Amino acid sequence: MYFGTRETRGDQLKGLYEKLGEKRILFLDGPIVQAHSSPEYYTRQDIFNAPVIADTIMAFNMISLDPIWLIINSPGGDVNQGMALYDAIKTSEAPVYTVGRQCLSMGAFLLLAGEPGHRYVFKNSWSMVHFPQITHNEGGNVKKMDKVTKDLRDLTDALINVLLENGIAKTKKQIEKDLLEEAYFNSSKTIAYGLADKIVDKEVMKMMLGDQIIRVQNV
Repeated sequence: MYFGTRETRGDQLKGLYEKLGEKRILFLDGPIVQAHSSPEYYTRQDIFNAPVIADTIMAFNMISLDPIWLIINSPGGDVNQGMALYDAIKTSEAPVYTVGRQCLSMGAFLLLAGEPGHRYVFKNSWSMVHFPQITHNEGGNVKKMDKVTKDLRDLTDALINVLLENGIAKTKKQIEKDLLEEAYFNSSKTIAYGLADKIVDKEVMKMMLGDQIIRVQNV
């Protein structure tokens, strides 16, 4: 593939992602945040973020029930937006196969959300799970902080239930201990913990991309 001037590179990359989209391959790339309210104002971050991906999964279900691939490269972010995508994955009639590059915080829970047996990680990838945290702009009086604390407890319970519902072979107390500090896992430990099933190899790449070579026309 040839990448020319700055002007042509954008068109070529757009063509590449359109080809991958035709193969039902989606990308969660970057922090998980709220998308802009209107598509005409979407940035690159919006296109590769949780709300748009959730909508695309729904749209793909209207086209066919062939597998959908979701490649995750995220440091985590907004838990509410992440859980909305989690629900979209779990309620999709078309199976969603997840592939982890970097799956930290909420990204790890989205990796786990994939079709059992088809949750993959790259050999040199990392994942991390931890308790939800108070954002830097949270503050106020005692009553407000009590509410923030209760909301954090509710989010924590929800995330623990996600782990338990998806077959993590640990008790609630063991998971609470694991999430108390940031628990980092390399690819083999990610699989051992139960967040993924297999390391990506050439067979997995062939299953995802098929035999057809993706070509993007030079501009």
